[in-house]
Parts: sequence; C-alpha cells; structure tokens
Amino acid sequence: MYTTMKTFFTAENGSVILFRGRLVRFSGATDGKHGEICYNVWEVRNMITMEDIIREGHPTLQKRAEEVDLPLDDGTKNTLVKMRRFLINSQDETMREEYGLREGVGLSAPQIGLSKRMIAIHTLDEDFEEHHDYLIINPSIVSHSVAKTYIPGGEGCLSVDREVEGVVPRHKRVSVHGHFYDSDKDTVEERTIRLRGFLSVVIQHELDHLNGILFTKRTVGELEHAEPIEFKLPESTEDESAPEGDNNRTPKEEKA
Repeated sequence: MYTTMKTFFTAENGSVILFRGRLVRFSGATDGKHGEICYNVWEVRNMITMEDIIREGHPTLQKRAEEVDLPLDDGTKNTLVKMRRFLINSQDETMREEYGLREGVGLSAPQIGLSKRMIAIHTLDEDFEEHHDYLIINPSIVSHSVAKTYIPGGEGCLSVDREVEGVVPRHKRVSVHGHFYDSDKDTVEERTIRLRGFLSVVIQHELDHLNGILFTKRTVGELEHAEPIEFKLPESTEDESAPEGDNNRTPKEEKA
C-alpha cells in the first residue's frame, strides 16, 4: 500500500515508526518539494507471527470448526487477508529471519485460535511450475481418488514444534468445493477445484485442522501401495554456484 502524509520528522528505510496509530515499516523517499514522505508500508502490529499460532494440545485444535456465515463481514475478510500475508511473509527469507517466522504453505483459522472453517494456501506445486493461491471459506472434499500418495520426508505443521517420524497417507487427487475469497477484487465465488499431488496433500492437511485432526494422528511408519510425491527442484539449484535459499528447502520444511 502506498500512501503519503506530511511529517515533521525523518525516517530511514527499514525503520519501524508509528503511523496513524499503528506500527508500520517505512520504505520510501522524501518529496522535498512538498515536504512529504512517500511510504510503502505494511502493518507490523497486526500481522500474524508465530506467537499467534497455537500449538499442539490447544483445545481449539481438537474440535470441529464452525461454519462461516456468508456474506463475509469485514472482520472475516481482514482475517483471511492476514492469513495469506503470513504465508507470503514466511516464504520471504528477510521477513522470516527478522520476525522469527517458520515457513508455511498453508494455514487454517483454528491455528490462530479462531474456530472457523476457512483456510489459506500459498505455494507452488511439486514441479515448482504452477502457483496456487487460495483463500477458501467452508471447504469440503466432494470427491477423491482411491489411489494414495504421501510426502517421503513426512509432513510438518506450524502448530507442531516436535519432529514426527513417519509418513501420512493422503488421497492422490481431490475435488474441493467452497467459497473462494479474492481479496484484490473483494469478491467471493462458489466453485470446485481439483488438486493432485502436493497440493492435494496440503489441502487435506488444512481440512484436517478444520475437523480437529493433527497430522500426527494419521502418521504411519510405512506405507505400501501408495505413490510418493516427487519434487522437481528448479534447475537453478543444480548449479553449485547458486546461493542457498528457499528453493533448497526440503519438502518436510514446508509447514502447514
């Protein structure tokens, strides 16, 4: 968001200042002609951090979440936007280090202590080619494959701080129906999406949260007659001179 305001003080890029009653990060330049500072800011005080993520054992993570009323009220829209922003922030190395975030590809409302049936997903597929960005209200699986799949390294979760050995059997393909919120257009559309592979695993993981189930309850030591997900790393990671970064993370490090 870009905005301007008259000011009688100066701020350096990257500093956190009080702006209209909120803590925000400053990134911009002074307009000397008009004596104003142009800001590219985002809210800091109201952003979701790891302190807002409830952990394994919390009662909210153990019960079925409630349906979300439609049309969406402004508070619910704001929560969805913040959930999406958390995932984006967590995938940015600078933000992740500065605010102590753990990288995530999915987040459910119960994980921030809100027992509502809504989820956010923001990730690439296992081929690192197609990007998926969803804010879904009252999602449900309407059909799924008999075939199963799993992440070879096991699943991870923002609400689980311990290492969990084993793998989680998931449907290889699912069709999910729900109401999809587009925050840019401020619109809600009812539709069904079909997901496979890694995205199918991610959305099943998030739907489990809405039903009070952690992946730890589904973990098994071995899994037969199921096809493991194969992650195709970007070609740039094959270059030994390439710097280490997000593309080098292992599948298990992608939390939901």
